[in-house]
Amino acid sequence: FGQLRGGTPIIPLGDEYFGFMHSSKMIATPYSYGKVMYHYFMGAYTISNTPPFEVTRMATAPIMSKEIYSPSPFGKKVVFPGGFVIKGDKIYLALGKDDHEIWIITLDKEKVMSTLKPITQEEEGA
Repeated sequence: FGQLRGGTPIIPLGDEYFGFMHSSKMIATPYSYGKVMYHYFMGAYTISNTPPFEVTRMATAPIMSKEIYSPSPFGKKVVFPGGFVIKGDKIYLALGKDDHEIWIITLDKEKVMSTLKPITQEEEGA
């Protein structure tokens, strides 16, 4: 889904820090009416809470929904995570959509956390 890039500020969660990142890739999809254009994706990750703050776990697939990737007339399919709060078993995430809208979405915390898989040394060097 493209090169991993920044996203939200990270927050302490247990003995790690937790946040959301984005990536992008030039592809054609039904959401871009079959046109090749940038599509942004977002995912979750954790990092260690001590230097050198290495990535410890990462989602194995982007967070996606038909609503987030709904067709629009804009030249990019942007989903850019901006900030979030965790309240109980919910994550409230602010995101930029198609460089023209701001959305607040609600995610199930346990479902998001279940997508995070440990990063091995071999994967880090790849």
